[in-house]
Amino acid sequence: MGSDAMGGVINITTKRGRDTPNISAFSEYGSFKTFREGANLTGKKGPIDFSGSISYWDTGSFSAINYRRGPLRADGYQNWQGSVRLGAELPKEGRLEFSFRWIEGIVNFDGADPNTLEPADVLGAKSKDTQYVFAGNYTQPITNWWSQS
Repeated sequence: MGSDAMGGVINITTKRGRDTPNISAFSEYGSFKTFREGANLTGKKGPIDFSGSISYWDTGSFSAINYRRGPLRADGYQNWQGSVRLGAELPKEGRLEFSFRWIEGIVNFDGADPNTLEPADVLGAKSKDTQYVFAGNYTQPITNWWSQS
């Protein structure tokens, strides 16, 4: 397999609100004490449409340390994601959109004993990453075969 087969592309698209407001929520539970929950709100009022979502994912019982060695704690992973999209239909089939996405991830990890270099629990060892993405887009058809963004 080449390197392209190992990699992937992630494309996150926030849905556009349509018709009457709609609220939905979900909750999931899985192995390694994995919880995932979230909620969505979408809708449209006149020429304005909106969509928003928030989700949380928590994995609390996984460790890179060999369990036969008896890890002191399980390493966790938490991820928050939120997004908002606001759009407006404009004259002559134009469209204006603003989007915002927030992602925050925290991962606890194991390390090594500095004396023996053997894998070991490192209490409090974690990494935190926060991302904010803002976007705006204006689209206007110029002809029936050409649309400019």
